Amino acid sequence: MRNRFFLPTLYVILFLSASFFPLDSEALTVGPAKMEFSLDPGNIIEGKLFLMNEGSEARTLYPSFEKFAEVNGAKQFLPGERTDLSSWLKIDGGVYLEAGESKDVPFTLTVPEDAPPGGHFAVIWWGTSPPNTQGGQGTAIITRAGILVYLNVSGEIQETAEIGTFDTREGNRLFSRIPEDFNVVFKNTGNVYLKPGGEIRIKNMLGITTAVLSVNKFGAEILPRSQKEIRVAPESVGWKGFGFGYYTADLSLNYGDNMDKQVGAKVGVFVITWQIILPIILVLFLIFWISTKGIKKYNKRVIEKYMRMGNKE
Repeated sequence: MRNRFFLPTLYVILFLSASFFPLDSEALTVGPAKMEFSLDPGNIIEGKLFLMNEGSEARTLYPSFEKFAEVNGAKQFLPGERTDLSSWLKIDGGVYLEAGESKDVPFTLTVPEDAPPGGHFAVIWWGTSPPNTQGGQGTAIITRAGILVYLNVSGEIQETAEIGTFDTREGNRLFSRIPEDFNVVFKNTGNVYLKPGGEIRIKNMLGITTAVLSVNKFGAEILPRSQKEIRVAPESVGWKGFGFGYYTADLSLNYGDNMDKQVGAKVGVFVITWQIILPIILVLFLIFWISTKGIKKYNKRVIEKYMRMGNKE
């Protein structure tokens, strides 16, 4: 059993919660922003969630569960769709908080013996209205903040993936400097969420590596049977990015629970750095011009010399 439950510092919690779940002026902070678990059927674990009432009035908070998926790389919440985690997670509801007060709320996650293998996902919403007892999981939420839950249940796990697209940011093939901006579309074709990681190695015509770019260094997850675009942000490459000739960008991504599976792709580009080429051309032209002038003057002197010798005879 592997439990990956991270409770960040308060400042990290505040930042992530605000980033993923915008709140109204009566702010509610929850943490951690994300919980990840890899468990076997029958496992039971316990932990704590963090709640803080940053509003100016006391309030009572209630949890509810909602399934989410990814569409074109963006999280999409699915109200009304059942999630197994709603019955597997036990959390005390009706948490009363004075203005500015914070509490740690215990939870228990029980994975049934017959739990289907693969990925299970939910968001735990904390709201100021109690759950609608007639509507099942729904909550009439006035103010809310959420915690993402990722659970992989062991069993017949399928960790498979492929590269959908790998190209330069604009799809160009000719550059004035070594490209450092790429798009990678990672397709998760298995039944568990994946967090790929790897690099892009840029090599010149001699096979010498001129730059190495990190891919997915912030650990984005890709849910089962979905895909996500991962942008490789610019980094410092080469000698100010200058280069000349044909270059290849080799993508290599590892994924899986043990990061022992790999997918890759390759794209080729031409680099002609005019900042280097233009001065070289000017220098060569200057050398050619001076050489031509020198040869003409030399030939002229030789001719004049022989003419003078002929006149003397």
